[in-house]
Amino acid sequence: RNGDYRAGLLALAGDPSTVPFGMLARVSGEEGFRSVIVQQSARLTTQNDDRERRDSLLHSVPMAGGNQFCQDWMFSRTEPLQHEVRRQLLDEWDGQTDGRVSEELIQRLARSIRIWRPDTVVIQSSGTQDQLAELLSESISKATIVAATQTGGLLDRVGLPPWTTNQVVLQSHSSQSSIAFRSDDLLPLRATTIGLIADHACACSDSGSDRGELNELYQTHPHPRFDPVTGHVLGSKRGAPGTATRRNFENPVYDVGRLAELARKNKTQKAALRGQLRLNQSPLGLLAQLRTVGAGQPDTVVIRQLVFLANLYQQAENLEGEISVLRELVERFPEAAESIAAAEKLFIYFSSRELRRLRDQQSVEVSASNIQPVGARIPGLPPGNSQDTSKGLFVNAGEIGVQPDVVSAGGGDFLPITGRDKAEVARIWDRNAETALRLLQRAAPRRAGAAQILLRQAANARLQGNMNEARRLLSTAGKGDSLFATLAHSELSAAFGAGSELIPILNVKRTSQRPVLDARLDERLWADAQEYHLRTADSREPLADCLIMMAWDSEFIYIGGRAAYSTAERTMPDRSMARTHDTDHGTRDRVQLRFDPDRDFTTAAEFIVDDHGQTSERLWKARNWNPKWFVADAADSQSWRFEAAIPVSAMQPRELTPGTMWAIQLQRLAPGKGIQFLAAEDSQPERVQGHGFVRFIR
Repeated sequence: RNGDYRAGLLALAGDPSTVPFGMLARVSGEEGFRSVIVQQSARLTTQNDDRERRDSLLHSVPMAGGNQFCQDWMFSRTEPLQHEVRRQLLDEWDGQTDGRVSEELIQRLARSIRIWRPDTVVIQSSGTQDQLAELLSESISKATIVAATQTGGLLDRVGLPPWTTNQVVLQSHSSQSSIAFRSDDLLPLRATTIGLIADHACACSDSGSDRGELNELYQTHPHPRFDPVTGHVLGSKRGAPGTATRRNFENPVYDVGRLAELARKNKTQKAALRGQLRLNQSPLGLLAQLRTVGAGQPDTVVIRQLVFLANLYQQAENLEGEISVLRELVERFPEAAESIAAAEKLFIYFSSRELRRLRDQQSVEVSASNIQPVGARIPGLPPGNSQDTSKGLFVNAGEIGVQPDVVSAGGGDFLPITGRDKAEVARIWDRNAETALRLLQRAAPRRAGAAQILLRQAANARLQGNMNEARRLLSTAGKGDSLFATLAHSELSAAFGAGSELIPILNVKRTSQRPVLDARLDERLWADAQEYHLRTADSREPLADCLIMMAWDSEFIYIGGRAAYSTAERTMPDRSMARTHDTDHGTRDRVQLRFDPDRDFTTAAEFIVDDHGQTSERLWKARNWNPKWFVADAADSQSWRFEAAIPVSAMQPRELTPGTMWAIQLQRLAPGKGIQFLAAEDSQPERVQGHGFVRFIR
């Protein structure tokens, strides 16, 4: 706001996840143009409160080269997914502005333009369904007119002089874009790439530490008032260094030709990895490329290539390939920040009983597809700041009976085996989980002592029969007021005491007669079942009632649900739509159920049914997990209903028995309207976000 300085670039972001760190790295960090990020609409919802992220963004935006991050207090969002429901968003803002939302939004945008005096305004978008970005785009042309015109109005009276901006660009989600900022683009003055700068800033922003491969695309706003902008986000209005919109900077002191060669080589290598994965090459063949991929590259580039490859496997939902890459990352670069995140993932991957079940179920498919199982070790990379490639930290299945601390890297593979060998493999997974935990404790002791990690440790100890250690870990984890500390305290009470006063324990009765799935909910087992009414979290208008009931037998868990419509606005279900796995529920009202057999409160089997009878499921992050489950749905003028049967075998290898206790999470999400949770009577529903326990009784 210095009288001689102004912003070359003003970016309007809907939420922290859309802050353009890639653009900032290029335009501000490398080229020196002054830039400001304004979050025009902050989320103040139960599960996402952007006020908590403001301080981290005040620090992370300058890390990428930007000058300032501001969070506007007007036009807040108070309900989940409100940015995707235009009518709900406008109704909310109408209430905040006494029915003057159109006038006030334009005035507020004009105010930002006059304060920062940018050459270009950029409107960020989270996706094609982002109605907040649409409203900003529709309002910006009138806002630029108001900003440029002196009328004696409020902006003139507070001393903000008129300012003309004729360049507006929109974030695009189409490959047909005129401006792009990509992860591997070289920044020669900084001797690095856009991705390395953006990843670091993003990791420090609390807005999502891993957004995947960065690819920010932009195009000119289509309104005829605005000048076309191509090639550069500032178009032709690029001031010289040392002017009002641009900092002075020194000439490069690095070998730019050498940097460019490294950048070209990195792009070529990553393109080869991506192309071979698309050709369904086996992980071992693909990973073998790393022997030449890393040659002659700095450690930071090799690390990013490993992270890139791990992300490719994650996107392809190839858990075995991802585990192999994460293992190599941890073993080769144990002190790198990326290895800390990798060690934490490996601890969860090797520990989770739900993920072990997934790997058991997929092992035959994996072998049939010629995909190398998890025991395969990545061939050695060129040595950098990494350890000897002849030793491995993790144990392979072919090394049964070998001590786990230091073993040969050339061991065998995890294979779909049964009997004693299968039990031995389970013990090896336990040892590998302990190895990953030790690495995490050494490199990031504070993170290793977090309640979420201690909960997972306690689950491991309990499953191994060490109840005293489980109790000790839960007691330590429960000291605090975070969500996971609350869950640890509740787990300690439920497992070792009389009950939990913070989260409910659902006692679900066994049934001797399987229901006919018709969504009528009129059979005897539902008459005998306990009714659970979800409670609305803090909201302007509480949602109408949502009832959940459950029953079980040795093979299935049965769920019956009835959700009353919240308003007079309701869309009758389209029964012509075929039901498929992994439906995109969009803005439909839905009930979400998460079953967590090992009670670590992290990995769980999730099942969703919406008001159109459409379904989806995933196992933690794996959407390619498609168990066969059964759902009937119905609706009338007052409510929509569903009746479902979920096979126990999808979540654990053995039948259910009386006395078994799982963790559960129940939520009803009505986008733009509100959210309901399973909650104890005297507790705040939003505090534990629908978590509870389900005890299967006779």
